[in-house]
Amino acid sequence: AVTRKNLDEIISRLKERGLPVLLAGMFAPPNLGRDYGAAFNPIFAELAEREGLVFYPFFLEGVAGDRSLNLGDGIHPTAQGVRIIVKGILPEVEELIARVEEKQSAAH
Repeated sequence: AVTRKNLDEIISRLKERGLPVLLAGMFAPPNLGRDYGAAFNPIFAELAEREGLVFYPFFLEGVAGDRSLNLGDGIHPTAQGVRIIVKGILPEVEELIARVEEKQSAAH
């Protein structure tokens, strides 16, 4: 509930300022349990849909769980992991840019 509330507040503040939002989702680590995952995992998609945001479902897509793409802490990506993340999220970034350009064109 806290994560949803905090994300909702962040999104609201950004939208109040007229800023475009790309929401990158995250999944709960399995060690936090099924109930936690069931409550946490849908938050990002639900907020993105409700608010009409550009949405990338899983920020660590292609990187999470691959030891060769993560630092020793098992959480943070290596440089190669970051390259994979950037390549994966690029279409959504481009969509966000297109929305901004469209909004600017409509304003002129």
